[in-house]
Amino acid sequence: MKMLLQEWKTIFSQRMLAITLIVLICIPMLYNLFFLSSFWDPYGKLSQLPVTVVNNDQGAAIGDVSLQIGSNFVHQLKNEESFNWQFADNKEQALQDLEDGKVFMVIDIPADFSHNAASLLSTQPQKMQLNYYTDPANNFAASQITTSAVTKLEVQIADAVRKEYSRTIFDNMKSLAEGYLKASDGAAKLDEGTGKLSAGMKVLGDNLQKLDNGLLAFSKGVTATNDGAVQLVQGLNTASDSAAQLSAGTQQLASGAQSAQQGTKALEEGLGELSAAGTKLAGGGGKVLSGATQLQSGLTQSAKGLQDLSSGLTAYNDGYRKLNTLLKSVAAKAAGNVELAGQLEAVTKQIDQLAASGTKLETSMSTLSGSQKQLAQGADALVSGSKDLSGSLSAYAQKVAEASEGAKQLSAGSGTLLAGIQKVASGNQQLSAGLLELKSGGTELGNAIGQLTQAGTALQSGAGQLANGVQQLQAGTGTLSTGISDLHKGLSAGAAQSKEVSKANETTYEMFAAPTDLVAHVEHKVPKYGFGMAPYIISIGFFASSLMFSTAFSVRTPSMKPVSAYSWFFSKYSVAIAVASLSAMVSAIVLLRGFELEVQSIWRFIVFSIIVALTFTTLLFLLTAAFGQRGQFLGFLVLLMQVASSEGTFPLVLTPKVFHYLNPLLPMTYSIRGFREVISIGTNYGHLWAQAGILAGYLAVFIGLLLLTFRHLYRKERLNPGQ
Repeated sequence: MKMLLQEWKTIFSQRMLAITLIVLICIPMLYNLFFLSSFWDPYGKLSQLPVTVVNNDQGAAIGDVSLQIGSNFVHQLKNEESFNWQFADNKEQALQDLEDGKVFMVIDIPADFSHNAASLLSTQPQKMQLNYYTDPANNFAASQITTSAVTKLEVQIADAVRKEYSRTIFDNMKSLAEGYLKASDGAAKLDEGTGKLSAGMKVLGDNLQKLDNGLLAFSKGVTATNDGAVQLVQGLNTASDSAAQLSAGTQQLASGAQSAQQGTKALEEGLGELSAAGTKLAGGGGKVLSGATQLQSGLTQSAKGLQDLSSGLTAYNDGYRKLNTLLKSVAAKAAGNVELAGQLEAVTKQIDQLAASGTKLETSMSTLSGSQKQLAQGADALVSGSKDLSGSLSAYAQKVAEASEGAKQLSAGSGTLLAGIQKVASGNQQLSAGLLELKSGGTELGNAIGQLTQAGTALQSGAGQLANGVQQLQAGTGTLSTGISDLHKGLSAGAAQSKEVSKANETTYEMFAAPTDLVAHVEHKVPKYGFGMAPYIISIGFFASSLMFSTAFSVRTPSMKPVSAYSWFFSKYSVAIAVASLSAMVSAIVLLRGFELEVQSIWRFIVFSIIVALTFTTLLFLLTAAFGQRGQFLGFLVLLMQVASSEGTFPLVLTPKVFHYLNPLLPMTYSIRGFREVISIGTNYGHLWAQAGILAGYLAVFIGLLLLTFRHLYRKERLNPGQ
């Protein structure tokens, strides 16, 4: 106790030493005062940090909306106080100010800033490029702060651009809603038209079925026409043969008519001679008999020719009737074939001419037949009279008169017969020419009917395929109608939903541009930057104060001859305890009152500060007592290691690996953790006392080692007094 009192008496007797100790007590407070005040609330003074903005944006447009993002951005910054905003037009001068340290960031808005923003709806959108320049070499912290701030500005610009896009999109959505309504109406009309189309397709299908049935009947008619054409050709061949026979009979008839005409002339001459000279009756009777014989022969030939002519005319009339009936049937069936109808019309005209000639021929044949009969009767009477001439002259004379009259009639009938025969010959030539043309036309008709048969077959096949296609089309029309009906319903629903878009307003645009609201939930709020740095700065202040104390206070030199190692230890360590405790309390009072440091518990903060100060002071006291001035150097090295590894500024994971191993070994690690707990966290004071317990463990170890050191010094003092 005596040595303890002497130590304190010595301190108070030496004014400089006392002042030094008082200053050492204030070192942590001064350390906190200078360091914490320099960055106590730097983010609260960002409005004083100069930042230059250069706006070269030329503006653009999205549809009818004008974009002036650069100007709007500048206008917004003028209303903000986040930085000391300065605005310039000269980018080069702004960059020079950055290099000279007059400003800490330059934001450059290029000329195409709004133009690139408007390109979002184009085929090749371009990103907006916002240039910012910093100079970390002048001030790294300012560079970091401004870089973080420009990121927020980028978000604000992006929100503004998205808002304009939202406005444009919602305006287009309103137009789209109107388009949906029009499309819905159009779909309804389309649905109605599809119904009509379906009905028309049904009618078309029915008509195609009728067409198919008609084509089947047409095919049968063409087959019948083909058969009729074959019969026509056969009838034409028969008519051609009959015409040949008619021509031969006509020639024979002409020859007989010529002979009859000659006989009639001779008869007329003989009768004249008979009337003029009865005397020559006998001779004339012989001539009459001879002429009558020739007349009978000619009449026989004429009768045969007339029979042949009658037979030819019968065949001709039968062929004409068949041909006329067949041509009418063909003309009715070939009404759609213009070329064939023309050919049939020509054939019909020739047949009509041939019919007219036949009519005339029949008339002449009728007259000729009557004359033939009279001539035959006259010839018979002539022959009979000639035979009976010698028996009765009166009868002869009478018969001569009758013969004369018959000769006259025969002469007239012969002329008529010759004229009719000439007409028959002429008609026969026309008939032969017409039959040749009719035969040629029949051949062409057969070929045309063959082609018509093929075309009808192809047409029937095509009609069947068309009917199948119409059925498929009708089925597809039903599916189309269903789809259009669904489309109409969907468009109507879309139009109804799109009407909600018309209610969009500025709040909607802002919500669409920034749909999320970032809400920060801070577990333990640190109101100012200095609050977060206080645990680190306070710990360094206590350690620096302890280092200065070990330098200014004579740890080894006793105030009197030590009587024991323990008295020596307590006399010296009592000063360390007093200085450490007082420095801790002074530091705490200044922080709580001067800086208005808000802590979770004042008394816990003061107690923990004393524990930290005692731990650091004891460590430096130990190093100095054990190693002298070299111990002070070791204490400085320990300070450096603690500053680097105590996780005071950056998380430990961001530091080199070696500091990960040093962190749990050094006491400042637990000092910083404890101060964070009592200043900002305060939810688990058990954690605070755990850190205090670890530091108390360090303190106990340091005190134990310090006792051993003083025992060593005491033994050395006893062995070497005065050294």
